[in-house]
Amino acid sequence: MPVLGALQVFTATWDQLIAKAQEEQPNLNQWLRGGRKSTTTDIEDRYRTGRSQVVGYIEYAKQDHLKPLTLPDGEPAVEVGVETEIGGVRVLGYIDLVLEDFEGTPFVRDLKTGTKTPHLPVQLKVYQRGLRDVLGVEADWGDYYMAKDGQPTDPIDLGSFSEPLLERWFTDMDQAERAGIYMPNPSSDNCWSCPVKHHCPVYRSN
Repeated sequence: MPVLGALQVFTATWDQLIAKAQEEQPNLNQWLRGGRKSTTTDIEDRYRTGRSQVVGYIEYAKQDHLKPLTLPDGEPAVEVGVETEIGGVRVLGYIDLVLEDFEGTPFVRDLKTGTKTPHLPVQLKVYQRGLRDVLGVEADWGDYYMAKDGQPTDPIDLGSFSEPLLERWFTDMDQAERAGIYMPNPSSDNCWSCPVKHHCPVYRSN
């Protein structure tokens, strides 16, 4: 798709989602926004950033040496749906991209439009597990494409993240969820961006 066509798709999708969000919450003061600015200004800034990221992604993809893996049905491995079990917990998800190099070595990638690079490759490890269980494909490496930078992070060795630890986290999360245990993690950054803060006794008491 030409860049102009991709931007037209972005704008049409943006308009649709903004209209839906306004219908669900007409009070713009209740919208989550970045920084200390009005919601209207934030929407305008994000729209411009989004268009820039679309162009940047296309430019990067043209020269990326990794290409999408071809799935058994002949389709490229984009938004690959997986269903697996981790620590006794049923997990449903979509892998953003499964790539391969010139030697056919699989590689998982997650696309990030935010500003913060994940500290731990938990999401990539889940991708690795789902890919192995569903397609029988083993991806030992992965990365995060950071749209703000227009390029991916350095490759991450997924073997360095403990699989038993991943399973324990899922088990602990599931047990806490079933018991209704929700531990707050208050801070200025966390509370600012928390979508359920108005239901949190810690936030309401401050």
